[in-house]
Amino acid sequence: MISSEEFKTVLKQIEGYNLDIGARKVNRGVNFYEASTKRPIARIRASQASGEVEVLWWSHREKWEQIGEFGGVVVPINEVVDYIKNDTSGCFVL
Repeated sequence: MISSEEFKTVLKQIEGYNLDIGARKVNRGVNFYEASTKRPIARIRASQASGEVEVLWWSHREKWEQIGEFGGVVVPINEVVDYIKNDTSGCFVL
């Protein structure tokens, strides 16, 4: 589960980049969406390691899916917006 403090960390990262991204805490994770269109971009959920999250992408099948073929992508919570912004996997349209 993403804690309130972790959620605040993510919101500060978004504000720091001045991106057109919104974030909403949903169930046990956080959904990122394009603020102007509400189009889904990414989802994070807690991983087994403390302080790290798994990043999911909104696939062409219109559902959240893991990135990669061999399990998901796990990043530290304080680097998640950088990961989405830099889009090294080619999954996110910003």
